[in-house]
Amino acid sequence: MNKFLLSIMLLVQIIIPVKVGGSELPNELISARWHTYNNALEKERANLEKEKLKEAIISEKKEDLKSIKYRMSRYFRTVDSKLYWSNYTRVISSLESSHRYNVVNQYGYLGKYQISHKYLNDFGFSGTDKEFLGDKLSQELVMANYTYNNIRFIKKYNLNRFIGKEINGIEVTLFGMMASAHLVGIKSLTDYLNTNGKIITKDGNDTSIEKYMKVFS
Repeated sequence: MNKFLLSIMLLVQIIIPVKVGGSELPNELISARWHTYNNALEKERANLEKEKLKEAIISEKKEDLKSIKYRMSRYFRTVDSKLYWSNYTRVISSLESSHRYNVVNQYGYLGKYQISHKYLNDFGFSGTDKEFLGDKLSQELVMANYTYNNIRFIKKYNLNRFIGKEINGIEVTLFGMMASAHLVGIKSLTDYLNTNGKIITKDGNDTSIEKYMKVFS
């Protein structure tokens, strides 16, 4: 039954006294019913406001994600017109979690892209780790923000100059640099490139920066 009609029916029962055994309901009972109706109405209003807020937050996150992906895609086209965000994230999520949103590894890295907890607030999410694991949209948004931040550093430190070069037999690509920065951080990527592959950083699982570089070579 429509919630509005249900509210009207309840209100009618309160305003129009109902007779029991030939006599009208006591004022106390009518007052109690009125109090119950008010409580139910306030609860319904609160639920509606909560749903509106939730929808607004989701809409804002979708717009943010769309904007970041657009900015990255524009940059990709300046490097190689065949580069696509969806291709990149599909490979990264396969390497990091086998595409699972609810994964937490032994070091506390979270979700589909195994993001560190310390980056959540910085890149678009405020909530608990449990909430993050259950929020697919937020995981995609944090991943996009985190990656876009790494791209900004790649541009800032002019690491684009290494694209197309070979280091230890591996061709350097933009996606290879993005993936490597995702794995071990932008500083370790910079060290690897600037030393021509002499400094090879590994993550806590003993995964080498060169593994991720090679995947996208």
